[in-house]
Amino acid sequence: MLGKMIRINFKLMIKQREFFIALLISFLFFLVPTILDLLKLFRQDTVTIAPAWCYFGVVNAIANSFLASSVQIYFLFFFPFIVSMAFASSAFDEKKAGTTKFIIQRSGRRNYYIAKAIVVFTGGFLIVFLSSQLSELALMLAIPLQSNKVTPYYPLEPDLIYRNVTFFQNFCYSHPYLYYFIYNIIGGVIGGLIGLVSYSISLHMKANRFLIITIPGILYLAAGLIFNTLGLHAMAPENLVVPPIQTQGVKLIYFIILIGCLSAIPVIALFRKIHIKKDEL
Repeated sequence: MLGKMIRINFKLMIKQREFFIALLISFLFFLVPTILDLLKLFRQDTVTIAPAWCYFGVVNAIANSFLASSVQIYFLFFFPFIVSMAFASSAFDEKKAGTTKFIIQRSGRRNYYIAKAIVVFTGGFLIVFLSSQLSELALMLAIPLQSNKVTPYYPLEPDLIYRNVTFFQNFCYSHPYLYYFIYNIIGGVIGGLIGLVSYSISLHMKANRFLIITIPGILYLAAGLIFNTLGLHAMAPENLVVPPIQTQGVKLIYFIILIGCLSAIPVIALFRKIHIKKDEL
């Protein structure tokens, strides 16, 4: 029954207007500037172009690109709100429509809430992962994967990118495409977890749809503001969700803490809703 509920909710999600709006907004932030950057490079000789990975996401800030600015704005301000739009308010919408009791009677409480949680996470993950990955694939198809031109400004400052990437530098330099693929997964996972935080709010707070979607984003922005004000830039969430550029002191434990905190909220909320607070029947 759980598998059936997951399939039903996934089909419901991809049919919803909000999911497509969120996905479209993410595509616009990633793919439009990617196309503009490729148009800038179109007339350049191949030997003057650095490897494709040098133009990915925020790392290509050294090349003064459209994509770098767009990705930074996306993860600074819009990311937590967009991932919450996908499907996080579905339980709230069904409760408001008066269908929750009927569905739970047929599927069971545990299957109902866990299936929705899985689909909420999947929606948030896909919105971030597909957008960033498609942008990188477009660059990889249009630009050589390897080049004698180590950086866009080579031979001037040949180690510029190496100095800008401040987390797992050797891995980034040795396996750049795998490095950024892993970061796309990290961004997707954090996006999915933020969606689950929004979903958790809908289960326990008497809030309207707008607050359900915006509260996690407000907390995300507040956390970034607080950490940056205190000089703890390496702990700011916007510096963990993408490869840290010119941000010193990023540690693996910060990722573990962020993901652990985001995971604990929906786990506690689901346990309480399934086993303790049975207020919809």
